[in-house]
Amino acid sequence: MASPKIFFNKSAVKKNGEAAVYIIVHIGSKSLKLNTGVLCNPEKWNDETARVKGGSAKAKDDNLIIERNLALINDIMVRYRLTNEWRATCNIMFYRWFVFYRYRNTLKIHSNSV
Repeated sequence: MASPKIFFNKSAVKKNGEAAVYIIVHIGSKSLKLNTGVLCNPEKWNDETARVKGGSAKAKDDNLIIERNLALINDIMVRYRLTNEWRATCNIMFYRWFVFYRYRNTLKIHSNSV
């Protein structure tokens, strides 16, 4: 099981000057590209750390989103590995789990926030 890789798509810069950040997961012999929802200006991207440069609130938030997505992918990989279902997992099933967990966690309302 390979670790997920962060991919900044510099070749697809939008009109506003930003490009999307993806996480690539390899399942068997196939790869799955998952959108993190983070858009970044190529000048503010650090290739070495695979994170957004700077100490602004937006940079910190974007880096937190990337970390959260990596943690989510890792959680799904561990769940599949512990249940011995990893080899039978296809890209579509992994993507469904990713979307399910990501949106399930964003829709939670915590009692201390009300």
